[in-house]
Amino acid sequence: MANRSDLPYSEKEVRRYIMGPKTSFALKCVVIVNILGIACFGCYLFRSYYSSTKEVTNLPPSLQIPIPGLIQANETLDYHTFFEEYLVDSTDESIFTGEDNDFRSYIRPHVRLSQVLPLESSHVMGKLKAFLKCNNQDFKSKIVFRNNYYVLKNYYRAAHGEIECYTAVTYATHGDYTNLENLRELVNRWDGPISVALYAPGKDFQRTLNSIKYVLNCLPESPLIRLFVTFHIYIPVDHIPGFVRYNTRYVSPGPGYINCASRPPYKTNSEQYRVQKKILYPINVGRNIARDGALTHFILDADIDMYPSAGLNKKFLEMVAADKSILQMKLPKVFALPVFEVAPQVTLPRNKTDLQELVKGGKAHFISKGPYAKCNSFMNADKWLNGNETGDISVFHVAKRMGPHKHWEPFFIGTQDEPEYNERFSREGELDRTALAYTLCVLDYDFLLLDNAFLVHQIPAAKMNQSNLSDFSVMEKTQKYLLQVLYPQLKEVYGFQKGCSILHSRTDIPVNNATM
Repeated sequence: MANRSDLPYSEKEVRRYIMGPKTSFALKCVVIVNILGIACFGCYLFRSYYSSTKEVTNLPPSLQIPIPGLIQANETLDYHTFFEEYLVDSTDESIFTGEDNDFRSYIRPHVRLSQVLPLESSHVMGKLKAFLKCNNQDFKSKIVFRNNYYVLKNYYRAAHGEIECYTAVTYATHGDYTNLENLRELVNRWDGPISVALYAPGKDFQRTLNSIKYVLNCLPESPLIRLFVTFHIYIPVDHIPGFVRYNTRYVSPGPGYINCASRPPYKTNSEQYRVQKKILYPINVGRNIARDGALTHFILDADIDMYPSAGLNKKFLEMVAADKSILQMKLPKVFALPVFEVAPQVTLPRNKTDLQELVKGGKAHFISKGPYAKCNSFMNADKWLNGNETGDISVFHVAKRMGPHKHWEPFFIGTQDEPEYNERFSREGELDRTALAYTLCVLDYDFLLLDNAFLVHQIPAAKMNQSNLSDFSVMEKTQKYLLQVLYPQLKEVYGFQKGCSILHSRTDIPVNNATM
């Protein structure tokens, strides 16, 4: 075999002959472009990291967020100054002018919820961790298929990031884009994670994205919404929009994404796609999605136009930590909350004393009139209302859903272990919480009514647009389904419990030969 030195042409000459001068030049260009690309990408990464951390390192120690390699892990964040000095104000001019295209400056990285919540006692946290023995939940964005709906789970993730399951109570709620105005009051009362499931069929999807962008950027409460609220979007399979934007950067806070000087998209005068197409609102699908998206052990499931008494999150956890026997009760349990309606244009009560003053003045009352009276009445209601307020939340009474209150359908703090809502009910057909309340009764649940804690609903609240199908015909069909189809199924699955009632008669809807 000949040596390379014996060949008539050098290796370089052979390569040049085969490839040609143009090919050789092209390869050199490709190599140079790749080198420049790698260098630019490295500069981008350095700039991104520097821009996202330089402001954090300049903050006073009480406001610094723990970022690996920069700040000691035991440094704390002052709750009262956090929102004033740390999160960017939604009125920042760069939001309107688009001077800075890096949205990271609008959501600070690595915010830990345990540092933001006003539950300052590590002793309380330690007890909750030992008592609950709960498992942390996944906080990844994903698309899941649920029955006949595509769910964009964690479409926008709250800036608090992943959290320990024992550190808070999640407020799980639902609605569509027209309900997002309610978040303003909610985030001022609920200092913890909020899981919101939004129904967005067809063209309502784009309006939903625009509305999310607006509340994340343009309101005085936007810093709180960015910090606490996680949005999930669900779409029916037969009303999928032409283009689904799953890139969450589209709704991420920051300049260039929304004109804050414009009218809020959720206050548009144009008719909803859902209303145009006469699509019923699947209220229980939204409830279950919001519950499923909760990161914590305890969950308060309530409608988006209901507001909790101030400090409920913190005080409830302190109550649980102070009395382990509550968790050791033999029977399954949920923590029920009384619901009050407040007159229009009245400042909503933040505590029981405020509520008592409104009731005395005739500006607030139990939901005790009309077709929903039996669903919201509870034992010793007057005694609850007349009792003096204390600084803490406590168990006022342990009740069963039987006897005079066999039709009680309370809103409550529970866990993921409770049965889900039946998803075959619509908002328009009503009776959406009846099947779950009956199931809890059959399973012998204890209802622990809380004192110094409540929900309020203002009249008229920002309600979902009702379609033309919201009439007695839909309600009558719903009752027929509940009594003739679902009720026998529930008895087969869960058994029978004497004293448990599935439904009370409404005088304004006919019920034909139904056993209740």
